[in-house]
Amino acid sequence: MTKFQIREYYKTKRTALSTTEIESLSFNITNQLHSTFNFENKFVHTFYTVKHLKEIDTYKINNSLLLSNCKVATSITQFNPLHLNHSLITSKTNFILDNFKIPIPSKTIPINLKNLDFVLIPLLAFDKYGNRVGYGKGLYDSFLKDCNPSCIKIGLSLFDVYHDLIPSEKHDIQLDYCITPYNSYSF
Repeated sequence: MTKFQIREYYKTKRTALSTTEIESLSFNITNQLHSTFNFENKFVHTFYTVKHLKEIDTYKINNSLLLSNCKVATSITQFNPLHLNHSLITSKTNFILDNFKIPIPSKTIPINLKNLDFVLIPLLAFDKYGNRVGYGKGLYDSFLKDCNPSCIKIGLSLFDVYHDLIPSEKHDIQLDYCITPYNSYSF
């Protein structure tokens, strides 16, 4: 399958999940993530759930990060021109929904991407080599190339590994790990 076909297949598969299934799968991913990594005193970049797209629920992950003595940041999508900005967040950060219903901080505190220790990455599918399929805009590839090479890139997936090789392009940046509800993959 092409990346487009993989993307559409996994969007459909995700849409078929009930709210209860997403909550259960997200709970398992949260447990897998915290049993695999120690984020204490680290700088972690995370993302916030777009609920109407039935994404993994990251609120428990993000709350636990904010309580674990680490620095936490998230991204803010700019649409014209298309790119990601980034902001430090705290337990006191207020969030608003942007025009696409993406939760973003109401006030931003810029960060230095070179200081990030971990980046949690949303995705639709991944293969056994750490190739991934997202929404197809290349936002995370552009963002990740500006991070320190030692930054650990962790995908979070509601589904297990895609059985075939995902086509990759020169600009694609692979994952170091991927966490699913029942497994932790290292590449």
